[in-house]
Amino acid sequence: MPVLLMPNRCNNKKAILQELSSFHPQCLLLQGLVDLGTPSPTVDGKMITYQSCRSQDGSVIKEGMFLAYINSENEVEIGLFKRGYLLLLEKQRKSLITVEKGHIQTTSFLGCPIVHFMNETDVVPLHRVLSYVPLVHHCGHSHCTIREGRTTIRVEQEDKDVYRRFVVHNMNHAVKVYVVNVYSLKCPSGIPSADLKTCSKKL
Repeated sequence: MPVLLMPNRCNNKKAILQELSSFHPQCLLLQGLVDLGTPSPTVDGKMITYQSCRSQDGSVIKEGMFLAYINSENEVEIGLFKRGYLLLLEKQRKSLITVEKGHIQTTSFLGCPIVHFMNETDVVPLHRVLSYVPLVHHCGHSHCTIREGRTTIRVEQEDKDVYRRFVVHNMNHAVKVYVVNVYSLKCPSGIPSADLKTCSKKL
């Protein structure tokens, strides 16, 4: 069952309560409440912001990770997780997340579907979050560069500085281009790479 994880906390370790009216843009919040089946959507109430969530398949999705979700038209979409919200209304608690919306293209690269991100925000009821989706940046399309120097890597739960080659991603584009890594173990073998909806439903 999808749940929100890691609430933002203040110094005394209590979850930070904010006014619903501070959610921007408010039209997205109202749309989210409509999608959640709220009879009379309003921005009166409180909210708690979360840093991650657990999806239907049990995947833990943190800020900056990609996910598959069901949109309001019951179609599978891909998004970049931004944050989660627990909405505290008068007699109800509702959960939703915000994502940067991805646009699935009809083209592919090495058998992997291409997804465009254009800085568009979507709001998603938490129960519609399906799973983590493995996306990688399309470096060839974006003209990323390879450099040599010191960089920080994670080794046995510790950050270490090493001298190595590393990719400098070029994110200075109005459209950020990624590819779905259908060869990841998250996508079972035998699934047609172009059939993203089938792949997402079986993640």
